Amino acid sequence: MNWIFLLILLLNSLDLSKSSLDTQGEIQELKSRLSKLEKMVEELEPTFVERYGLIKRCTVPPVENGFAQCDNTKDIKPKTKCRVVCNAGYIATPGFDETRCMEGGHWSIDMKCEIPLVVISGGEISDSIGDSTVEVIDFEGVQGCNVDIPDMPSQRRFHNLLYHPAEAGILACNGLNTTGSATCDVWKMRGHGQSWTKHSQPNRGSSLDEAKHRVYSSSSYKSMVYVDPNPHKSYGRYAAESLTISNNPVIYG
Repeated sequence: MNWIFLLILLLNSLDLSKSSLDTQGEIQELKSRLSKLEKMVEELEPTFVERYGLIKRCTVPPVENGFAQCDNTKDIKPKTKCRVVCNAGYIATPGFDETRCMEGGHWSIDMKCEIPLVVISGGEISDSIGDSTVEVIDFEGVQGCNVDIPDMPSQRRFHNLLYHPAEAGILACNGLNTTGSATCDVWKMRGHGQSWTKHSQPNRGSSLDEAKHRVYSSSSYKSMVYVDPNPHKSYGRYAAESLTISNNPVIYG
């Protein structure tokens, strides 16, 4: 009786193995069919584009630690632009802040957000003595993120230090300095080895403002009423506030 019982167990195990093999075979067959179907769809798409003028759209690009703000989110055709909006505590990576939908339904670049470095510049060493050094602090300790910014061309204290997105540069403006007037110097981020250069003089206004001032100050136009938008050209500015509006830095107060 014992050997009959063992034989029944053996036969049952063989049947189970066969059933398992059948199941595995069916799964492999389904995988094979699915692969063929995916390949067929991939081959059909170029045919639709060529024969029927199908325009491949883009989908809204994903952004880690932020989101994409596109010109049109319902029908993203080629040439549509998207800009990155980063979450609080992050900034757009320079050069990866805007992308364009390309022919074929893909994006020109992958937009990125990153945790910003903290830059500290200038300050007061002692009474009436400023500082020109610049220090970069990386709170994340990201490997390979070592940035050395050269000293500013002049000592500054109570000044403004701000990022200029349109120029991908850092502006050091105003403050109590050796020149006695309001000035801005810029350091371009894309050229880490380069020095600071002169950027602008906030209290003098634009080159167009300067040209108007010279014209209306001449004897030929003195009888005309002209209100100079920058009346304090030789004045300095310190302890002011700064912010960025539509990628343009603004200094006030």
